Amino acid sequence: SPFFKYSKLAFDILVLNIIFILISLLSLFVLFFPGLVSIHKVMNNFVNNRDLPTYKTYFLEIKKQWSFTWRLSLLGWTIILILGALVYLDISIIINTTQSYIGYGSLIIIIPVILVFVSILVNLMLYNNYYDDDTFKMMIKKSALITLKKKLLTFLNIIIFVCFVVL
Repeated sequence: SPFFKYSKLAFDILVLNIIFILISLLSLFVLFFPGLVSIHKVMNNFVNNRDLPTYKTYFLEIKKQWSFTWRLSLLGWTIILILGALVYLDISIIINTTQSYIGYGSLIIIIPVILVFVSILVNLMLYNNYYDDDTFKMMIKKSALITLKKKLLTFLNIIIFVCFVVL
């Protein structure tokens, strides 16, 4: 029956996402980016080809995408750690000094930079999903160009954040 078919599909997708979360947590987030790329690729194949997402295809996709995803993991975690350290320093400036406007001003600069880097990482993952043949450096350049083409959306995100912080 159609209800059974859709409920089985929803259950498979739910279990696939739970596996992604468990693998990311158990690997101490080392496999977060590979799992994210793999789940995106499996779901994209499902939408385009109507192949049912199975758990075996998820793990095969992690194995297939490993050469791309370890570089993405290294880049992503480096960006997250550097920007996290900057946010920590800004918050410590806000808490420990009387000149807290310096910390707030730098937070208003750092958070939009985080949004831009997240946009570049997401576009890099999407670019990899459709074009597998480029080198990693070229893929980063092209995803940065895609983010630049979407500068209106990125700029609106930055403006919304700044308005939210100021108000």
